This record gives sequence, structure tokens and C-alpha cells, in this order.
Amino acid sequence: MRLRTLALVASTLALLATGCDGCVAAYSELGPDLGDGREDDWRASQTGLIYQLASDGYTMYAVSLNAGIWRRRIGDRWKQLANSSPLATSLAVDPTSPRHLVSGDRNNPGTDSNPGNFDLSLSGLWESNDGGDTWFFVYSPLTRAADPAMPGYCANFTSQAIPAVAITPKGTILAGTPCGIVRRASGASTYTAPVMPIGIAGVTAFAIARTSTVNTLIWALARNLATTRLRLLWSDDDGATWTPVAFQTPVSGFGIPAAIGTAFSRGDDYSLAAFGDNVAMVFQPNPDQKNQTGVLYFNKTQGTFAAHLIDGGNDGTGWGGRRSIRAVSIKPPFKVGDGVRIFLNTGQGVFDGEGLDDQGRVKWRHQLTAHCGDCGDPDPMHADIWDVLPGTENDDFWIATDGGVYARTNKLASFNAGLFTHHIHNVSLLETPRDREIAGPRLDYATSDNDAWFSPGQGSGTTPRKWDTYSKLGDANWTAADRGNSRLSIEVRHDQLAVITDFGEGAPSGTSRVGGAQIGLSCVPTSAAPPKCAEGFTLPRNWKVVQTGPGLPYKTGVSLDVVWLASQPLTYMDGGTVTPLSSGTLATAVSGASNPVLLRNWAVAVDPDISSSKFKGWFVESGAVPAGMSRVWVSVESGHHPWEAVYYGCICDGGGTPQLFKMNARNTPWVPVTISVAQPSGGAVIRQLLAPTEDAGQVVRETTGPLWVDPLNPNRLVVLTTVGIAFSNNGGTTWTDDRMLTLLLTNSRQYPFATGYPAGSSLDVMSGTRGLRFMYASDVAFGWGDDQLAVASPFAGVFARRASDQPWLDLRTALPKPLPTVSSIAFWRSELVVATEGRGLMETVHYYDARLGAVFDLTASVRTGVRTLTLRRSDGAGIANAPVTVITITANGVWQGASVTTTGTGEVILPAGIATGTRVFLKYKGDSKTAPAETAFRT
Repeated sequence: MRLRTLALVASTLALLATGCDGCVAAYSELGPDLGDGREDDWRASQTGLIYQLASDGYTMYAVSLNAGIWRRRIGDRWKQLANSSPLATSLAVDPTSPRHLVSGDRNNPGTDSNPGNFDLSLSGLWESNDGGDTWFFVYSPLTRAADPAMPGYCANFTSQAIPAVAITPKGTILAGTPCGIVRRASGASTYTAPVMPIGIAGVTAFAIARTSTVNTLIWALARNLATTRLRLLWSDDDGATWTPVAFQTPVSGFGIPAAIGTAFSRGDDYSLAAFGDNVAMVFQPNPDQKNQTGVLYFNKTQGTFAAHLIDGGNDGTGWGGRRSIRAVSIKPPFKVGDGVRIFLNTGQGVFDGEGLDDQGRVKWRHQLTAHCGDCGDPDPMHADIWDVLPGTENDDFWIATDGGVYARTNKLASFNAGLFTHHIHNVSLLETPRDREIAGPRLDYATSDNDAWFSPGQGSGTTPRKWDTYSKLGDANWTAADRGNSRLSIEVRHDQLAVITDFGEGAPSGTSRVGGAQIGLSCVPTSAAPPKCAEGFTLPRNWKVVQTGPGLPYKTGVSLDVVWLASQPLTYMDGGTVTPLSSGTLATAVSGASNPVLLRNWAVAVDPDISSSKFKGWFVESGAVPAGMSRVWVSVESGHHPWEAVYYGCICDGGGTPQLFKMNARNTPWVPVTISVAQPSGGAVIRQLLAPTEDAGQVVRETTGPLWVDPLNPNRLVVLTTVGIAFSNNGGTTWTDDRMLTLLLTNSRQYPFATGYPAGSSLDVMSGTRGLRFMYASDVAFGWGDDQLAVASPFAGVFARRASDQPWLDLRTALPKPLPTVSSIAFWRSELVVATEGRGLMETVHYYDARLGAVFDLTASVRTGVRTLTLRRSDGAGIANAPVTVITITANGVWQGASVTTTGTGEVILPAGIATGTRVFLKYKGDSKTAPAETAFRT
């Protein structure tokens, strides 16, 4: 029976590999979907980070980072709104028309010091009139960026973020921009900019309060871009005019220096709550006091400030949640505890208001405490908290966390059915055991939301895939495994906290500390006396698991064959003290070796804890590693013994010109590898390696790239250079550029060849990613024993080819919409497993039936004045007679849209009269055989 089943699988795979008439490239969900009503999901994140919640009372909306907006109707599951913006971070529901929604974007990932990395993305304000099924892009802050009427302190800004949106009880839309407020009254067709008080720049929060059944008071939180000092604004005419309020300090004995980064933790200036003629916001006490959150109040009628501290809430910042405050006016008399519900989120705790004291401050009642390590007596809710949405009933509210959505009606429980929003750094894929029929691979991935998740494989038929977690790592960073060894994988948070995963089968014979126990991978001493192990990543350090393939005569068994680029001196923990390795065979071998040194352990899982084993099982693989080498890759040709490994390494961290090296066998010399690319006209040009950039915390993430090596073919290489992507099929002796793939990965050069991937802009918004390091390529997947290849871009998606002589297919149609940030990919037979930052894990279906990739073939001459370019398919052919949408935003903020048609050879002739400095956005919708294409550039 098993032989017949395998034969059927083989014939099915052969059919898929050739495509099929009528098949469409699609995707299926792979990640955890544990259902609603669970009270134990606090242990690890069942699903991922939810940034904001909104509701009309019957339909719930959730804003996820990188995966757009999700909708949940009563009695239904969550559904991703395919046409929403993947950059959405603010959302409002129209109280006069519940199917009318507005959302605002964050900037595309960039850095605060270099916002130019994202200013060529068409971001801004979106509207939907059908509950989120369709969306229209209605406003870009860039239309005002260089307006002559703009105040000088925020002229020519590049941020397109709209971190705050609101719809008033009269149906008027308000949007906070990097410089002031834009407004569209109900029934109006255009957005206007009310005159702002002098000094007001970015607007980051709104709050609306009913003062009577007919009157409304609107508040905004703003900053002066030049000084970063915060200001309060109020309007009693539906947002048409605004009056400023200067912060007072000290207040109630608390020093409140109203500057971002001092009094306010990240997130405090994105939240306001209003009730009657009062407004409230959260702040960081000065001096800071652990587990306390400050609440600042202003009463408009009296013109007075008040403040107090709330015990029991940790300071949630960055990816640890954010503090926030929200209120809803339900019925007269619109007072706290009587017609107004107000909630305080302290990052790890939830409070609601039951009335006011004699100073007009809210009397807070503790409701919930999330699990956060030292938060006292926690409730069954995942930390960290990003938003709390009040309901209309006394015991009704919703909480958005790193672990998805929770609700409190009669009791607290999770509401995550259908919500796939994990932020995954990488996915490890393993073959399934040979002694059983399992339809899918074993999988293991790490998330920054919380912890790592593993699956023992897909059962036959319609049996749901089972997922589990050890709940020991907190914010996990990466996983590693040998694909040919189905028994074990490794999950890592940092040097001192990792687990070996046994996929629920128990510890294989000869292994120890399997199934969730901590293992020590290394120990970095602190400056304390006596020195302790420090959490973190001190370069150079990097390690890989040797991969075994189907043709390998010798299997590494259950123990995992690991190579480690280790810093000297080698240390371990002995009785709580960092101790250098000073005796034994390994100590003698490394005494005259280089720093770093390349170590290997053929059976690391047998005794994984270095502190207890004192490096038992480790030996020197290379004692002459080039100084400064910080990354290593290993490959064993299929059919060869594992000790015949070939190594590549790079000096590519810490500044300077990066350099590749190769070692052909154990303890042989490392030879420099030059990326010499042959030119069609003859000769060759030398390409420079694109160096990765670690984040400021230097957390261990086992970052992929800038080189990818086929683990079963050491001659097959993919490399990132400062001008694009290059390939070698002879172990780095010669290289070829792939200009078409470079165009696909960069959205036709819209995204730059950055020296490192920025971890997410904190300019006008919270971070959008933590696990990626390169701007235009995030991962490469090699076919298992054949010539398949796939390359992922964080922004542009996934592109694959069946063989080296085949054109690139665009797999965006085989991924969900809006397109998420792709972080990791792996082939599983004829399909791809795709991991994302914000949209969880999925598998392609019929990827071979995806359409050909398409690009706008921009050249240098386009940017210097020539007004033509070519729209091409990935096989090089120009796309004739194709409709292309052209949007331009001039340097003085004039927005224009037009439609052009390509010539018979695919040339796009841009409209005449485009001035220098204009931003040009191009979009081609694609056809049945060719995928869509987009790009943007400045003239």
C-alpha cells in the first residue's frame, strides 16, 4: 500500500511540475489556528501582533503590521481585507455610516536619519465605503510637502505617515499628517488643511468627546517638528479651526518635560482620551518609577492640569506593546462612570475608570494583568498590549496584544480564529520520517511576537496540521535544523537561551536536554565582578547546521552536525562565573589558532550545554580563519560524506570593504573569492559584496545572506552585491549578473541597494519588522536535488524559476493580499513554504502556474530627462499595447493622474512637461500570462 501511495505522489508531483490547464497559483494557510475561546493562549503567541482595534458595535476591525486590516463579523472568523493597505497603522469607523472606513499608513521601512528610503512609496490616506471590501487611495501628505503656504519649519518633509485618523459624529474625516491636519467635511469631495497654530507640525492622535447630545469637542496631540515638544489642540467646530494648549510643568508635583523621548515612552504620543471638557494622555514619570504609568489631564473650562501615577503597569515600549488611553461616549450625561467608558493600557495591564476624584482625575479600577515575567498575579492573557477598545456594556472590552486579540465579556478569552499575523524571522523545514505517510514537512519557526512554534508534519487527508510550542523563549529569534534529519531542530532566543525540538516524539537515544530544556551555545562575559553571561551577540559569531540530502551514504543520525564560527577565548559558565576553557584537547588545539576559530560538533544534541559539558564533542575545523570573518556557510555535495564539507565565509560586518572566502576541505587555506562578472562586450567587472547591518542591540538572529549556498551543491551560489544579484555555478570562479531578477526584487529599482535593511522606521510610527537585514532580498531557496530556485524580496514578493534557463515567475498571485513582508522561504517538493513578517506561514499551490514576472526597465537616462522606458516580461520581451497608470506629484505638491499605453515594443512614453524633482509612480495591472508591475522614481 505504501509503495502505491508513493507512486501516486510521484506522479502527482510530475503533473504539477509541468503545470496544468486551468490551474491557478494560490496559497494555503500553514500556521497555527487554534480557534476562539481559549484561556491558555498567554503561554505563547497563538497569532501575532495586532496594533489597533476599531468597531461599529457589530463588526470588529484589527490593524496588523505589514498585513493590512482584518475584519470579523459577529459569529464569524477573522478575514484579511485583501485590498487594504499593508502599511495601515490607524483606522476609524464612521459613526454616521458604519460601512464607511478610513485608514492611515505608516512610512515604508526606513531610518529616522534617512527617510529617503521610503519616500518613493505611495502612502497616505485610504477610504472604504463597503466595510473594507474595496479601498481607494484618497490623499498623500506629499501633496503639501513643498506647498509655498507651508510653514518653514516643516517645508519639504518626506514622511508620508498618517498616524492618526478620526471621523466625527457629523461624518467629517480628520487625518493627522507630518505637518498639521487635513479635513474633509461630510459631503465634500476634497481634503483641505485647516490653519494650524504657529509651531504645530506632526499630529499623532485624536480624541472626540460628547459634551451634550448636540455638541462635540475634538482634541489632537501634536508636536513641533523643530523642537519635538508636544502640544494639545482643541476644536469645537468639527475640526474647522484649532486652538493650542501649552503644556504646564510641573503638574501635581511631577516633572513633565513635554519632549518626545524624555517624558514619553514610544507610543505615549499616539493616544488621547476625552470626556466632557477634559482630555487625558499617558506619560512617563520623571524620574521614572518602575511599574508605574503617569496620566496627565487638562480641563478646558478651568484651564488647569492635573496628574497622578497608576501602580501595576510596566512601561510597554517598542515591540513590548505601547501604553495608550481611550474613551467612548455612549449616552448622556457623558461622564466617566455614567455614559462614558474610559480605559488605560499600561503595556502589560488594563484599567478602566469608575468616576472622577475632586481634582478631575479618573479613579482607576484594575481589570487585567498580562503575563510579562514580573507583573504580579497575571490573568490568562498574552503580553504585550498594544490597544484596548471599550465596548458598550459594563464588562465588555477588547484587547490587542502580541498574541492577537482577547475579549472580556463574562470572562476573558482569546478571539483569534482565522487571524494569521505572526512576525516570523525564519522557517526551518525538515523531511518527514520515512516510516510513516505524512503529506507535509516538519516545520519550526521563530517569531518576535513571542516564542517559536513547531509542527510534526501534516497528517493524511484533511487532518489539521498540529502546532505546539515550548513557551520558554519569549521573543525568539531564529531556528536551525538539518533538513534530512527529521528528528530534531534548534530554537534560539539568544546565546544563553535555546531549546532542542523533538517534534513530540521524545528524546532520541543518546540525546539529552531535549523537549524544551535550555542549552548553552556560548557565553559572552560582562564587566561585572565576577563576570556573568551577557545576553546578546558579540561579533564575530555565527553557526550553521550541516545539511544531509537524499544521496548521502552517511547520515548524521539524531544528533545534529553543527559548525560554529566562535570568538576566542572560548568560555563557559562554572558555578555562576564565566570561565575560559583552559585544558583538554580542544583547549590545546585553539591555543595557537586564529580568532575567530571554526569549530565543529558532529553530535551537538548529545551534550548541547557547553557549560555542563565544557565543550565536549567540539573540535577544530579550521584554526586559520581570516581575521574579522563574521559569517560562515557550509555545503556537502549530495552523495558525499559530511566530512567532505566545503565552506564559505565573509568579512562583512563592522565596516570596511566586505570580502568572501572559500575553504575547500577541513583545515585547508581560505582562498579569497572575487565576484568577477563577465560582460557581454568582453572583459569583466568586479562587484562589491553588500554588507549586512545588525541592529543596535546586536541580537543573535542567524541572518541569512549576503551569500546563499546550496547546501547540497557547493558550486551553486547566490550573492547580493551593491548593484544587484549575481549567480555562480562553479563555486565562485565566475559570476553572472541577473538584471531581470534584480529589477523584480527592487520593484524596478524603486527600493534602494541599501547596505543594510532598516529594522523599521520610528518616524511617525512604530516599527514594522525586526527580523530582516537587507533592503531588496531576504532569502533564497534551492530546489531539493534539482535546478529549482526561488528568491524573496521583503517588499516585492517571491520569484521562482523551474531551471536556470527558464524565466522568473511572479508568485505574488500565490500569496495573500495585501502582500506581506516576506522573510523566509523553503522548497517543499514542487511547492514553496513562505514565512512572513506579519502574515504568518503559508504554502504555495500550483506555483508553476504563476504568471511571468514584469518590470519597468528603467535606465539612467530616464532619471536625467529622457521620457521613455520599457515594460518587459521576465523572458525579456516588451509588453506591447499595455495600459499603464501614471501618477505624478510635483515638487510643489501638485498631484496628477493619467493613463498611457505602451508602444508595440513595450515602450512607455511619459507625459510631457514633467519637471525635475517630480515623483513618478507607474502601475501595470498585468494580464492572464504576465504579472502586474509597479515602480516609482524621481525625475
